[in-house]
Amino acid sequence: MPQTILITGGAGFIGAGLADALAAEGRDVLVYDALLRPGVEANLAWLKERHPARISAVTADVRDAARLVAAAAGATPACHRA
Repeated sequence: MPQTILITGGAGFIGAGLADALAAEGRDVLVYDALLRPGVEANLAWLKERHPARISAVTADVRDAARLVAAAAGATPACHRA
């Protein structure tokens, strides 16, 4: 059974690169990012365009414990990029 991989900060430069590599391997990826930094919206759009069936996203801050717990509940393992 395929597992979804949660990447916090997944729309940043390193997170998007990791998400791209994992999706290219056939893994489902959940990008969790507040989208506060310049350019990250474009990174997320690129990921979704490149891997439409593999990339999903939650726009939220990692300090929002309830949203993070809900996102992590359906994803294993988790990668964090600060």
